[in-house]
Amino acid sequence: MPTVVLLVMLEPHGNKIVEVDITVLCIRLASDILYGKVTLPAPTNPSTLLAQHEAILLREARALLLKCSGSFRSPDSNRYPLPHYQALVEAIGHRAALEAAAATDIDPMLLMLYEIGVVKSDLACYVG
Repeated sequence: MPTVVLLVMLEPHGNKIVEVDITVLCIRLASDILYGKVTLPAPTNPSTLLAQHEAILLREARALLLKCSGSFRSPDSNRYPLPHYQALVEAIGHRAALEAAAATDIDPMLLMLYEIGVVKSDLACYVG
């Protein structure tokens, strides 16, 4: 019984560590992408909703980075682009995952369902 109590007490702590790790990795990857240290493969079909979503978030992140004089070390970078980095990295991942799945023999209805789920997560981006 004490083992179960200990596991229940440690679980939130472990989840918090994972969330911090994801946030740090997103900040690093997004910064590297915006500063040109990492080059992403171009979308195979730029007209898809997920490719457009990725492009919109990249444009917005670049514009926000310019607000802080192009420096991610300035105090303004914490206020403007930084909060958007995780959404940007997730959008890139969603687009890449959908393209990889589309290259296989996965049922197109499942691909459409995935795309709809991703679109629903950020509806404001698609309103126009």
